[in-house]
Amino acid sequence: MIVGRCFDGDLAVVGAEPPLGNRVVGVAWEWPKSVYYLTQNRGC
Repeated sequence: MIVGRCFDGDLAVVGAEPPLGNRVVGVAWEWPKSVYYLTQNRGC
């Protein structure tokens, strides 16, 4: 989302399959940040 707002070039993305524990921690960290960047910090 942030990269899409601030970077005009091409982007290559590679997927990964992290362990379940890492996914749980990742969701716990990323959701609050996503809400913040969608509601409060709308710029680059």
